Amino acid sequence: MKTLLTSLILLCAFVSVSQENQPTQTVRGIIVDQQSESPLIGANVVVMGSDPFLGASTDLDGNFRLENVPTGRQTLRITYLGYEPREMPNMLVNSGKEMILSIGLQESFQSLAEVVIDGEAERGENINKMATVSARTFSVEETKRYAGSIDDPARMASSYAGVGVGVVDGNNDLVIRGNSPRGMLWRMEGLEIPNPNHFSSQGASGGPISMLSTNMMANSEFFTGAFPAEYGNAYSGIFDINLRKGNNEQREYTLGIGILGTDLAVEGPFSKNYKGSYLVNYRYSTLSVFSLVGLDIVGDVIPKFQDLSYNFNLPAGKAGTFSIFGVLGNGVATEAWEWQGLKYDDIYTTNMGVTGLKHTYLLGEKTLIKTTIAAMGTERKYHADTYDTNDVFVRTDYESKMQDMAIRANTTLNHKFNSRHSLRLGATYNKLFYDFFEEYYHSELNKMIRDQDDAGNADRFESFAQWQFRATEKLTLNTGLHQTCFNLNQQNVIEPRAGARYALGRSKWINAGFGIHSSTHDLSVYSAKATLADGSTYQPNKKLGMTRAAHYVLGYEQMITPSLRTKAEVYYQSLFDVPIIDSANSSISGINSYDGYADVPMKNNGTGYNYGAELTIEKYFTNQWFMMVTSSVYQSKYVAGDGKERNTMWNGNYVNNFQGGKEFNLRKPGRVISVS
Repeated sequence: MKTLLTSLILLCAFVSVSQENQPTQTVRGIIVDQQSESPLIGANVVVMGSDPFLGASTDLDGNFRLENVPTGRQTLRITYLGYEPREMPNMLVNSGKEMILSIGLQESFQSLAEVVIDGEAERGENINKMATVSARTFSVEETKRYAGSIDDPARMASSYAGVGVGVVDGNNDLVIRGNSPRGMLWRMEGLEIPNPNHFSSQGASGGPISMLSTNMMANSEFFTGAFPAEYGNAYSGIFDINLRKGNNEQREYTLGIGILGTDLAVEGPFSKNYKGSYLVNYRYSTLSVFSLVGLDIVGDVIPKFQDLSYNFNLPAGKAGTFSIFGVLGNGVATEAWEWQGLKYDDIYTTNMGVTGLKHTYLLGEKTLIKTTIAAMGTERKYHADTYDTNDVFVRTDYESKMQDMAIRANTTLNHKFNSRHSLRLGATYNKLFYDFFEEYYHSELNKMIRDQDDAGNADRFESFAQWQFRATEKLTLNTGLHQTCFNLNQQNVIEPRAGARYALGRSKWINAGFGIHSSTHDLSVYSAKATLADGSTYQPNKKLGMTRAAHYVLGYEQMITPSLRTKAEVYYQSLFDVPIIDSANSSISGINSYDGYADVPMKNNGTGYNYGAELTIEKYFTNQWFMMVTSSVYQSKYVAGDGKERNTMWNGNYVNNFQGGKEFNLRKPGRVISVS
């Protein structure tokens, strides 16, 4: 299985062919204020270079509609009095699916003044306007376009500056700026979610196959350091995933057959007289389909997986908008092998699920309240038996059933005072449940050793406050605090965050960011059991504290041309309260782990540091081609119980990436071949 996945991931090129059967398509959507998300009435939307002219204005709900837009690459320009104009360049309009957009405009620093800016510069900006440094917005189109991503956002992110892949063959674990993959957090619709990967191991942040379908995703964001104050429980990186709404006017179907999975997506309105919509995506493993028809392309390991994602958008008039969202995944991998006259049968099963309810309510024109509650959990079961050559059972070598569950509730309030001042407040309650069992055969003792046998619950409460101050037309300041209280070890931390962005001109910026960040450990770390000489057991790490880090980032950005952007960042990260083995002779540190847990006593006396420099040169998709070159040099060190400084296992010293691709128009209009 590992060999197959590695081979697929190392594919550096793919060819896709799309056929357009109709010359035009509908482009519609909503225009809102970037900060408050209130609809903008009377905003103008124009298809640049259209002949005959194509344009529209937004209605009382901020909606616009453009009919008969020619298929192919189009650029939209949006203007509104008192707001900075925005361009959406090189958007692919195709005949098979309507294009539905949600576009935010930023109020001009001087009210009623139209500030002329380079439209392409918008491509370098973030969805989260309070993110100052080390943030990258990515689109679904990019996820599909990047060679080697296999429609997986995590594998796509490995092309970004400062990001490398983990040590597990075939997995999409991300090493961000020399940090362990364990320091990364996944979010969906504003809430922390479990690891969204099939066949992931306990405590890991990645896995072989992503459960996130690009059919479900809207534009999302990836952070590599000095996160805004709203993000907690992470010290390495954050994937903030947004789900798109289904088409609320007509039913559409999408079928995709990929190397790893076959997708079927369905979306449409609930009724003609209701603006609500549904979007459902189901995927089944292509590899198991091959096995069913007798094609043995995966060897002894037979991975089978399926996942279901959904997002139901339910407008409720004056009561706001509700949405029900979720993702469910199941995977089973079996392996039969022989060694030294014995036969071994292994079965690994993983289940993961998230389902949530989100409510969005606009209070006046300047205040937005978002409330989300969700239930989620993971289950990992592993069973391994040994047989003799006559298929007679010998023993069980390994047995585990690890269950994590959580109920999470979050409320966030955005208030825009004016064009200069914006405030964001929020709180999240996490009720965590666990039920762990694990034992393995100890050959020297000739018996099963049980190192997990515990069930319980814990509470984690987080809150934050963020303030954005546009001090001048050139200078923007983002400051905030994040607070975390974890009752399992009675730890309470308050973390300051700050960022500044200064414009040197129309196309040059200097950015700076600072933040303290913390992360709790996987619950299996706290519940692990150790066995004493008399045979009794205890939990040595029940009170282990969080791993913490201080991030310092300085960056420079420039739009060299309207479609060519360069970005450079230098950073320093100081890690402290890192778990280490409680021994003056030990070189073991939790900074080097990427999954699992330790059943030996640990203490929060470890330290570490990472520093480096990153460079990105990116040519956005224009004139039917794109390119991105990234280069990073860095150091990653740690100190354990013996007091000696060593390289972390993530210290690769450098990461270099290149991505590029081009579209070719065929003779028949609407047909395109793209190569990456």
